[in-house]
Amino acid sequence: MISVTILLEAQLRIQAGQSEVCLEISEVQPNLASAIKLLQERYPALKLRNVLAFRNNQPVGSSGDATELAHGDTLLLMPPISGG
Repeated sequence: MISVTILLEAQLRIQAGQSEVCLEISEVQPNLASAIKLLQERYPALKLRNVLAFRNNQPVGSSGDATELAHGDTLLLMPPISGG
């Protein structure tokens, strides 16, 4: 089991009612997809489709949802930025 901290920005923070969540993930190979699934189960109001994700201050790359997580990781999730 690992523990990860998830930081929520902008609308995600409002939808969850808090800016920081600690998750315990018990999967054998925890990844971004499992963290998002647990977060969605805990906070059903969250709209986590097409979010920007950063792991330990680095953008999640081409591995996307399969990005492996380790104990103590910090994830930052934010909605896509648009405007003009």
